[in-house]
Amino acid sequence: MYINLNTIMPFLESIISGIISGLIATFIYAFLKRPVIEVFEDEDEWNPEFKSHVVHVRVRNKKSFLPWISRNPAIDCMARVRFINVDNPNEVKGTFETKWARITTGLPFEMSVPGVGPVIGASPRNPPVEKRLTIYPGMSDGGKEGVQLDIAWKEKGVKHCVIADPQYFVEPKGKSKWILEEGRYYVEVVIEYAGGKSRTYRFLLTNEGTLPNDVMRHPRALSLRELNTDSGFV
Repeated sequence: MYINLNTIMPFLESIISGIISGLIATFIYAFLKRPVIEVFEDEDEWNPEFKSHVVHVRVRNKKSFLPWISRNPAIDCMARVRFINVDNPNEVKGTFETKWARITTGLPFEMSVPGVGPVIGASPRNPPVEKRLTIYPGMSDGGKEGVQLDIAWKEKGVKHCVIADPQYFVEPKGKSKWILEEGRYYVEVVIEYAGGKSRTYRFLLTNEGTLPNDVMRHPRALSLRELNTDSGFV
């Protein structure tokens, strides 16, 4: 049977065009639905439960600019954080999986050890805090858009600060890898989630001297400020 190509070509072109248009539309829709994670500076605070001053960043899943399209949640978000000494770039600590400020499965407890004094620890009844969190578009924490991620904390009377990795509370020894001595550190934060990750966000952590009595004034002894540069940390 003879097939006239001139007759069927318009139909084939229409079918192929429809398939391509459908694929493009599907790709654009998926692109607009994808999570968009942003990390930015947040206020530091005195935490009475840990008796320490804590510096945070805030993480949000940005809302879509199109009101009829809602972005997907960023599932199982986990922070990967590393610290680079400003004055000695060869001194790098990380990466660490720091904790979400408000999400816990149990709090560390303080106990007194003879000859040592108060010690922060954890037990099976007080497991470490969670490192993973699903972040929805527009999700808020403490009246602000986004959720807090702890970066480091510092107690009164000491000059060092501690990286906010829950593993610190359960590690019986070798805690020095979580300790940051006095100095300034570049902090690089990447948020990983199921199927993707954010770009690298950079901050400057200043850790100088001891905390004043009035720790509510965001002392220079421990502060975290956002930088406007990006790095290639993966």
